Amino acid sequence: MTDTQISTITADGVDIFYRSAGSTSDPVILLLHGFPSSSHMFRNLIPLLSKQYRVIAPDFPGFGFTTVPTDRKYEYTFENLTHTTEAFLDALKIKNFAVYIFDYGAPVAFRLALDRPKAITAIVTQNGNAYEEGLGKDFWAPVQTYWKSGSKEDRDKIESAVLNFDATKWQYTFGSPHPDSIYPESYHLDSALLERPGNHGIQLDLLYDYGTNVPLYPRFQQYLETSGVPVLATWGKNDPIFIAPGAEAYKKHVKDIKIHYLDAGHFALETNEVEVSKLIADFLKEHGYDSIDYKIFLVLSHFLQPDSTLSSIDAAEHVIGVFPYKYPDLRQLISVCFEIAEQIPYHHPSQIKLVRLLWIVGRSAIHFEKPYQKNPSASVSHHRTSEFYERLTEATIDYEFDPGAGDVDPARYVNSQAFLSLVMEAGCWIPTTRPVLHVMSRTFEKSHEEEPTEIREAWIMGAAQWILWSGQSVFKLHLDPISRMRHKTTPLRNLEVIITTRPIELDMWHKWTGEFRKAANCDDFGEECRGVAMRAADLMEALEKAML
Repeated sequence: MTDTQISTITADGVDIFYRSAGSTSDPVILLLHGFPSSSHMFRNLIPLLSKQYRVIAPDFPGFGFTTVPTDRKYEYTFENLTHTTEAFLDALKIKNFAVYIFDYGAPVAFRLALDRPKAITAIVTQNGNAYEEGLGKDFWAPVQTYWKSGSKEDRDKIESAVLNFDATKWQYTFGSPHPDSIYPESYHLDSALLERPGNHGIQLDLLYDYGTNVPLYPRFQQYLETSGVPVLATWGKNDPIFIAPGAEAYKKHVKDIKIHYLDAGHFALETNEVEVSKLIADFLKEHGYDSIDYKIFLVLSHFLQPDSTLSSIDAAEHVIGVFPYKYPDLRQLISVCFEIAEQIPYHHPSQIKLVRLLWIVGRSAIHFEKPYQKNPSASVSHHRTSEFYERLTEATIDYEFDPGAGDVDPARYVNSQAFLSLVMEAGCWIPTTRPVLHVMSRTFEKSHEEEPTEIREAWIMGAAQWILWSGQSVFKLHLDPISRMRHKTTPLRNLEVIITTRPIELDMWHKWTGEFRKAANCDDFGEECRGVAMRAADLMEALEKAML
């Protein structure tokens, strides 16, 4: 979907007008306008970006068509613009995004970054300044005088010089090699909106408060240096307000930066929107922002939020829709699922939500007949659910790892074992003893006695997940004679070598039970580990009594 939608949402007590386009399953690009404009300045850029991204462009309070109720008593400061923007993002449930910053949009975005350092994934700055070197002397000198004095006399001078039609038109046309090509409705609209009752006072308050941004520049720069966020500077080189040295200054604190100078003035998008859109697309693609993995990650992250309104079925449809021809690549899917599952505590219900989504994707696979019909170079075949799960099994086995390997966080290992056991319990792969045998045999090796306690605990707690989450299935699959006979006759196609059924004898079951019991009584282990081991041992004994 590339048609631009206009909407209004209430956030922070403000009725925020915004333009948007693109699929809700695509990565988000937030477009933040400047003075004296609004989201209207992005009208030509939005359709160009929305083919690949979800594009959101709000009007700040005091600008465009955003309205502030009188009883809100809103104070027009950059701190408040930031708080309102954060509330706007929360209302739309947007957690992570790339941001396009211009003019006033720059300090709002950087203040937001200080509050939410993990939110911004990439920055495109089009004359969005964070350095004193970028302040054009002729424009800012009288404003800086006003910052120092705060006097009515200086305020009146600024109003006379800046808040009029000619000044607005000048911002749009100065520095453009073809000023006559700039459509007049842009500066006519901005000028008309500036003349609304009370708006001059709002703009003068914000021009005065811009002085609070400059002392924050060092903190903005520290964020740029420590966050590692990539930056693309597309800079109108003829802009007299935020001048070209401001673009060069980003090099001091950003390692991953690209600078492209545009033959344009302040409002470069009026003449260079196609050039800018291509630069943005290439930049974000280079940083994996439009990759399938990232799109899956966004869907799953949104789905797993506590306040998410996305159902399991809707989330599965979004995941499927990410892939070409809506046919999932299982290795990509399981890779992202693992990345997320490793960060979810083993006992958290989000583990179950994630596996249920995977199960729904698998159930949907039965409808994926002739998925490559539109691509004559690919083979055309019918993929049924069982084949989906065969490929899922192969992909899952690739992600076996030990808790002491390299720099692996032991907690990640435990969480991943909970995820794997739930995948098996949900019936998302071909029944096989391999994962259980691998984990159990490795867990209870004597060699682990020499490892650090936290690694030994991870082995025990990881193995226990197979019992606690899917103990009955493990027992039935590997010890119940009828179940073993049934699974023995199941055709395994190309997985026969990988998952040949190996029966678990009762004495092995007893050995595992004893090892868990031993761990439960080991004073070297922490309370959490001992408790998990105790529950696993108790459940194994109960299952044996009930099933045999």
